[in-house]
Amino acid sequence: MKWIDADEATKRLKVSKATLYAYVSRGLVESRPLKDSRARLYSANDVSRLVQKKADRKNPSRVAKTALDWGVPVMDSAITLVTEGRYYYRGQDACELARTATVEQVARLLWTSTQDNTPFSFPTVETNRELDFSGQLLQLAVAMEAHDFEAWSMTADGVAGVAERIFPAFIAAAGPATAESAADRLAQAWGMSTDDAAILNAALILLADHELNVSAFAARCAASAGASPYGAISAGIAAARGRRHAGIIDRVDAFLGEIERRGFHDAWISRLRRGESTPGFGHPLYPAGDPRAKTLKAILKKKHPNHAYQKIFEDTYKPHAELEPAYPSVDFALAITGRVLGLKIDQTIGIFVLGRTIGWLAHIAEQYEDKKLIRPRANYVGAVPS
Repeated sequence: MKWIDADEATKRLKVSKATLYAYVSRGLVESRPLKDSRARLYSANDVSRLVQKKADRKNPSRVAKTALDWGVPVMDSAITLVTEGRYYYRGQDACELARTATVEQVARLLWTSTQDNTPFSFPTVETNRELDFSGQLLQLAVAMEAHDFEAWSMTADGVAGVAERIFPAFIAAAGPATAESAADRLAQAWGMSTDDAAILNAALILLADHELNVSAFAARCAASAGASPYGAISAGIAAARGRRHAGIIDRVDAFLGEIERRGFHDAWISRLRRGESTPGFGHPLYPAGDPRAKTLKAILKKKHPNHAYQKIFEDTYKPHAELEPAYPSVDFALAITGRVLGLKIDQTIGIFVLGRTIGWLAHIAEQYEDKKLIRPRANYVGAVPS
């Protein structure tokens, strides 16, 4: 985080020092003492945010235009809070939950605000194995809708019931297994060790929700239109499969192939020379680094300390950060995780979709309770009628 002194802060804000101190006391600007001095430093990010808010108040049309692109919040939600470089599920630190809780506990925390660790009941399902894994889940959601009439209750309790059916079915779609927990069952189906199931458990929790990301918003839009939970989940999967959402993990995996052949620094410099981006770096909500990536990195290091990809992961925080101020996102971390665990790319993307299914169900329930149709207006810029 960048820090500036009081003179610079008041200059940018165009306020007196007394007003600056008031901002600090109200929690709008973070401050810290300057070492060996009575003076204090102020968060440049917080100051910039306040400057932007002042400008937005003078230009409401700009606020509306940017609201759907990392702009001001557009709807209320009690599911996930993203703030000060961290994120929380119903008030609990998500990264800490990834280290200490089970998928079952976090799923029910998001669905019903409890942390029930009772094992799910896993059905036997058949899917079209010619499709990639997330494609199989999309097909399964559509098929389940046709036989689950209780899904049309459109209530929070009704969605919680659907959640207890569709999420276990999605896990079961990974393949035959007999383990009781979701993570152990997924690991068993994919031929992984019980020890590596802990990595899957953490990844699913870290990916369970992330506020109004595009797939969660798509699921909420479908729910607001009166789609069943299965239909809304299908909308979420369709959005997640896009190349700018979970699909970016495929691009990251291709970049990792380049890194394997040439080393991180050479592969990255070559991309810069060609004018190409390095996929899986930077996140608008986390300028100081994605906490989900950092948490997965720490867990992988603990479980596989000598794996070749540990050095690659370490390297991503060095030369890249020096020459271009961006850190690995959860997409990069998940692609690394897939390689360490020996997964196919569609399985790695499947982890993302499985995790987000948990959050989508919470958003769907919340949207049903809101009982409003999501219908923003468009700013027409076409030909003027004669």
